[in-house]
Amino acid sequence: MFGIHAMKFPFPYKNRDIVYKMVKTVTENEILVSYTNAASYIPLNNDFVRMTVSEGYWKFTKTGENSSTIETCSYNETAGIPGWMANLFMIEGPTKTMANLRAKVEGK
Repeated sequence: MFGIHAMKFPFPYKNRDIVYKMVKTVTENEILVSYTNAASYIPLNNDFVRMTVSEGYWKFTKTGENSSTIETCSYNETAGIPGWMANLFMIEGPTKTMANLRAKVEGK
Protein backbone atom coordinates (compact mmCIF):
# COMPACT_ATOMS: atom_id res chain seq x y z
CA MET A 1 0.00 0.00 0.00
CA PHE A 2 1.12 3.57 -0.64
CA GLY A 3 0.52 6.88 1.12
CA ILE A 4 1.37 10.53 0.74
CA HIS A 5 1.95 13.13 3.43
CA ALA A 6 2.15 16.89 2.86
CA MET A 7 3.74 19.40 5.24
CA LYS A 8 3.30 23.17 5.30
CA PHE A 9 6.38 25.25 6.07
CA PRO A 10 6.57 28.99 6.70
CA PHE A 11 7.81 31.50 4.15
CA PRO A 12 10.34 31.54 2.52
CA TYR A 13 10.31 27.72 2.34
CA LYS A 14 8.18 25.79 -0.12
CA ASN A 15 5.87 23.09 1.26
CA ARG A 16 7.13 19.48 1.19
CA ASP A 17 5.53 16.14 0.47
CA ILE A 18 6.59 12.53 1.01
CA VAL A 19 5.34 9.41 -0.78
CA TYR A 20 5.60 6.18 1.20
CA LYS A 21 5.41 2.49 0.44
CA MET A 22 3.96 0.82 3.54
CA VAL A 23 4.07 -2.81 4.64
CA LYS A 24 1.88 -4.17 7.44
CA THR A 25 3.01 -7.20 9.45
CA VAL A 26 0.59 -8.74 11.95
CA THR A 27 1.42 -11.23 14.71
CA GLU A 28 -0.63 -12.40 17.69
CA ASN A 29 0.23 -9.39 19.89
CA GLU A 30 1.67 -6.86 17.50
CA ILE A 31 0.97 -4.88 14.36
CA LEU A 32 3.98 -3.31 12.65
CA VAL A 33 3.50 -0.80 9.84
CA SER A 34 6.85 0.03 8.28
CA TYR A 35 7.38 2.52 5.51
CA THR A 36 10.08 3.51 3.06
CA ASN A 37 10.31 6.32 0.56
CA ALA A 38 8.61 5.81 -2.80
CA ALA A 39 9.21 9.26 -4.28
CA SER A 40 8.74 8.17 -7.90
CA TYR A 41 5.45 6.29 -7.33
CA ILE A 42 3.27 9.29 -8.17
CA PRO A 43 4.03 12.38 -10.26
CA LEU A 44 5.37 15.44 -8.47
CA ASN A 45 2.92 18.21 -7.63
CA ASN A 46 4.67 21.48 -8.52
CA ASP A 47 3.27 23.12 -5.36
CA PHE A 48 5.61 20.90 -3.28
CA VAL A 49 9.23 19.86 -3.00
CA ARG A 50 9.34 16.06 -2.89
CA MET A 51 11.30 14.61 0.02
CA THR A 52 13.28 11.61 -1.23
CA VAL A 53 14.78 10.28 2.02
CA SER A 54 12.35 8.89 4.58
CA GLU A 55 11.74 5.67 6.46
CA GLY A 56 10.23 4.51 9.71
CA TYR A 57 7.57 2.47 11.45
CA TRP A 58 4.56 2.44 13.75
CA LYS A 59 4.39 -0.53 16.16
CA PHE A 60 1.20 -1.38 18.08
CA THR A 61 1.76 -3.94 20.85
CA LYS A 62 -1.04 -5.49 22.91
CA THR A 63 -0.16 -5.15 26.61
CA GLY A 64 -3.46 -6.26 28.16
CA GLU A 65 -7.04 -7.18 27.33
CA ASN A 66 -7.96 -3.52 26.72
CA SER A 67 -4.61 -1.79 26.42
CA SER A 68 -1.68 -1.42 24.09
CA THR A 69 1.49 0.56 23.59
CA ILE A 70 2.37 2.46 20.47
CA GLU A 71 5.90 3.13 19.29
CA THR A 72 6.88 5.22 16.30
CA CYS A 73 10.23 6.02 14.79
CA SER A 74 11.07 7.90 11.62
CA TYR A 75 13.92 9.45 9.72
CA ASN A 76 13.36 12.12 7.08
CA GLU A 77 15.55 14.57 5.23
CA THR A 78 13.59 17.72 4.50
CA ALA A 79 15.32 18.81 1.32
CA GLY A 80 16.86 22.16 2.21
CA ILE A 81 14.99 23.09 5.40
CA PRO A 82 17.14 23.43 8.53
CA GLY A 83 16.85 20.38 10.79
CA TRP A 84 15.80 22.38 13.86
CA MET A 85 12.82 23.82 11.96
CA ALA A 86 11.82 20.55 10.33
CA ASN A 87 11.89 18.80 13.70
CA LEU A 88 9.25 21.20 15.02
CA PHE A 89 6.88 19.95 12.32
CA MET A 90 7.95 16.30 12.38
CA ILE A 91 7.31 15.98 16.11
CA GLU A 92 3.77 17.33 15.78
CA GLY A 93 2.82 14.71 13.17
CA PRO A 94 2.78 11.59 15.37
CA THR A 95 1.09 13.48 18.21
CA LYS A 96 -1.74 14.64 15.95
CA THR A 97 -2.00 11.19 14.38
CA MET A 98 -2.39 9.55 17.79
CA ALA A 99 -5.01 12.09 18.92
CA ASN A 100 -7.02 11.44 15.74
CA LEU A 101 -6.65 7.66 16.12
CA ARG A 102 -7.81 7.82 19.74
CA ALA A 103 -10.84 9.92 18.77
CA LYS A 104 -11.81 7.36 16.12
CA VAL A 105 -11.41 4.44 18.52
CA GLU A 106 -13.53 6.24 21.12
CA GLY A 107 -16.16 7.09 18.48
CA LYS A 108 -15.75 10.87 18.63
